[in-house]
Amino acid sequence: MLLKSSDMLFKENDWYFKLTVPEYETPIFGGLMGEIRVVSKEEFLDQQYFKYIALKDYLSNSDLLACTFRGKEDTPLIMYLQSLGFMFVGTFSNVLCTKANFRILSMFDRSHISLATEDDYEHMSNIQARVFDYSTHQLDPRLNTDITSKRNVLRLQSYFNRSGHRVYVYKLRGAVLGYLQFIVGDGTATCVNGAVDPDYHGMFVGAPLYSYAFNDLFINEECNSITSAFCNQNKPVSKLHQALGFKIMSHEVHLRLII
Repeated sequence: MLLKSSDMLFKENDWYFKLTVPEYETPIFGGLMGEIRVVSKEEFLDQQYFKYIALKDYLSNSDLLACTFRGKEDTPLIMYLQSLGFMFVGTFSNVLCTKANFRILSMFDRSHISLATEDDYEHMSNIQARVFDYSTHQLDPRLNTDITSKRNVLRLQSYFNRSGHRVYVYKLRGAVLGYLQFIVGDGTATCVNGAVDPDYHGMFVGAPLYSYAFNDLFINEECNSITSAFCNQNKPVSKLHQALGFKIMSHEVHLRLII
C-alpha cells in the first residue's frame, strides 16, 4: 500500500515513532526525504496513526527517497533500525553555556567581529556552498555533495527573515571569512548555523568569532544562556565549545536508510 508522506506515527515494540517530511528538502533532492524521531506515548496516543501498517512495511512501500533517524544512543533501538537497513551517519552533541560559566578567549582581536548586514548574506551563502560543515547530510557519502551543499545554503537562508535572527561575521578588508547565526529571544540564544571559509581554516577565524559573538550575546543582548550543537566528528568546534565553558546536555545519533 503506497501512502503519501506526511506527519505519521508508528508503534514498534515499546517505541513510538513520528515520521515527518521537511518540505524544503523535496525540490533539492528531487523527492521526499523523511525524518523519524522517538516521541512519548502521550503524544502518540493523542494523534491519529496507522494502526495496521508496520514501520518496516511503510518504509518499503512509501515514496520516500531516504529516511533519517535522529535520537539518543539507545542500543536496542539502534539495532532495530539497523535491521531495517539504517546505517550510522554520525553523532552530535547538544550543549549549553550560562553567562556565569562563559569564558571569553581574550587573546584574540575582536575588531574583525561585527553584526552582519544584508550585503554580507551573499558572501555567507558562498562560504556555505564551499565548506564541509559536518551536517548530517554531508557526513553521508551516499548522498551527492553538490545536492547536500545546496541544502545547507537553503538552511542558512531560511533564517534570514525569522524573528530574533542575529548573524555575526568575521571580516577582513571587507571580505567575510566566517559567520555564526543565532535566534535570540526570552533571555536565551540558540546557535543555528555557522561556517568559516575553507581557505581560512586553521587561521584563527573561528575562535575569535565564536568567543566575541557569544560574549556580545551575553553582554549586549542580555542573554542568560546560549545553546548550541555540533557533530562530534568536528573536533575543532567541539574543543572550542569546551574552552568557552559549554557543557554537554545530551547526545544524538543519526542513522539513515536510503530507499
